[in-house]
Amino acid sequence: MAPLPLAMALAQTGRIDDLCRLLRLRSDIPFGAVAACALFVGLTRDPGQAVTLFRVLREAAPLDADVWLAIARFEAAIGNEAAALRAAAVHAELAGISFATPAREDAAPVRIPLGTIRTLRGDVNIEF
Repeated sequence: MAPLPLAMALAQTGRIDDLCRLLRLRSDIPFGAVAACALFVGLTRDPGQAVTLFRVLREAAPLDADVWLAIARFEAAIGNEAAALRAAAVHAELAGISFATPAREDAAPVRIPLGTIRTLRGDVNIEF
């Protein structure tokens, strides 16, 4: 089986430990797609499993902007605003987007508009 369909099947069936092993073994998996799946798992089933998946994804693909965006969205959704901002800052840096936020773990976010967090959470309804 190709790595991405296998990864998705493992996530859908809740076999997160097997998925983490697969992510550590295969570098040809589109990590952004798996990160989106981890976000879905965290928001619909088990946030703890999502945390585990995101930890492995950070190790396997530390320079993948899509992974960091999914982490930022997850952290914002569970109310961890400081972690969401740090992950969003990493995503922005990797994607070449200007975004200012403290880099230290203990630093309080300053001058970050609430809209940034609301957008990451998905609270903002944009109509055209």
